[in-house]
Amino acid sequence: MHRMRALARALARIAIPLWLALFAATAAWAADAISLSDKEWSAGTIRAGRVVEKQLSVTNGGKDELKLEIDSDTARLSVEPDALQLAPGATAFIKLFFDANGNAGDFSYRLAFRAKDGAGPEKTFPVNGKIDSSSKITEVDFFYYFASNCHECLDFLNITVPGLEEKLGVSLNVWERDVLIPANIGLYKHKVKQLGQKANDLPSVIIGDTVLQGYDQIDRELERVLASYAAGTVPAVEANPKNVLDGNAAGGSGSDDALAVFPVILAGLIDGVNPCVISTLIFLLAYLAFAGRTKKQVLIIGVVYSLVVFVTYYLIGLGFFQVIQALTAFPPIALVIQIVLWVVLILFGALSIHDFIKIRQNKVKEVKLQLSDRFKDRIRKTIRTQAASVTIVASTIVVAFTVTLFELACTGQIYLPTITALVRTRRHISDFIYLGIYNLAFIAPLVLVFFLTYRGMTSQKLTAFFQKHMALVKLVTAVLFFGLAAVVAIINIPLLLVYISKLFGN
Repeated sequence: MHRMRALARALARIAIPLWLALFAATAAWAADAISLSDKEWSAGTIRAGRVVEKQLSVTNGGKDELKLEIDSDTARLSVEPDALQLAPGATAFIKLFFDANGNAGDFSYRLAFRAKDGAGPEKTFPVNGKIDSSSKITEVDFFYYFASNCHECLDFLNITVPGLEEKLGVSLNVWERDVLIPANIGLYKHKVKQLGQKANDLPSVIIGDTVLQGYDQIDRELERVLASYAAGTVPAVEANPKNVLDGNAAGGSGSDDALAVFPVILAGLIDGVNPCVISTLIFLLAYLAFAGRTKKQVLIIGVVYSLVVFVTYYLIGLGFFQVIQALTAFPPIALVIQIVLWVVLILFGALSIHDFIKIRQNKVKEVKLQLSDRFKDRIRKTIRTQAASVTIVASTIVVAFTVTLFELACTGQIYLPTITALVRTRRHISDFIYLGIYNLAFIAPLVLVFFLTYRGMTSQKLTAFFQKHMALVKLVTAVLFFGLAAVVAIINIPLLLVYISKLFGN
């Protein structure tokens, strides 16, 4: 027993120094692997309501590549970027942001640097200071997460924020974060999660420990929230039930989407029964009958024709959408485009009323909104050339593509203004889906006509039917144009008033 005790004491005398040496070496390796330009951030005294920032360099002092995740123990302390990949010896810079909105007094938080795989070095970075609310708060900062192609978000920055500054008597400093940048959407989701919610809606305002998601909540709560923080208190804000963490993620506002989708479907349907489209389609069907096409062949042609028209029209709309979004990224340009659009819509509405009257008077040749004779001749020539072709699918693709391009001079009178109006409309559904919905509605009349022809209806009956209802189509089209003009006016009047006010110095 005595010998065993002696052996244990001897092993302890050897093992403990070895363990301490190993621990020190490991700690030194971890410290060297993650080298920071500062040991801590002593922010000092920060006036309540402000957001302060600090730049920090991170160096990989080890021999292996480092993949780091950077996280904080509070939503008030954020870091950009929140992930780094550093080769041995490489240095990167990060920015720390501390939001001093809320409770006053001393604060102490931690920033943690961890290896992504969880098997590497770790390091903590202390952040401490004091929030001072002894003097009147004259400036309030907040983060605004939004998409830079969201024009209502730009209205918020250019109209709503200045209005709130004047009403509340404080200076509002907005830290803008564009979620079209992938890193920003990741930061936004993480920050919202730290505040006990899910990132389900955009745009979003984050101030202190408060997060407001979506247009409705921002419109409803932001003024009260800002007033509370300006008074040095933390407001109580009830989270939207869909944003509580214990449910499944969902996005958008269904009621807003439903209201936005209906006009898009209506515009697509009206565009689809445009006399330009229908008269061309009837001419195509008549020529197919003249060429001796069977019902099965007509059905195949109808399917291919409708698909090609859909794809071509969709791609044209998508390209135009991107151009308009790019041009309207700057509010002054956006306003000019919207004014021009409003004038065009009023003009087209008036011309549609003129056409309605002329059709009622049996003076169809005096209709203004129609294809020129030159375009009509080109379309008919293409149909005559391809309709009797042996290769049904290939010839149909050529006809559909060519007809769609030529008809754009007529159908674009509805399509392009609708797209331009959509760019300025509040919505949650993707632009791609809206364009798809419009174009599905646009080809619905084409599909119906082909189906009726397959079932035995002649081109003469179709012609008689559409001639009977042509005046009604023109009247409905006029209503659509005037309706779009009203929407454009309602959306843009606030921005127009702001620029008029700036122009006259009020």
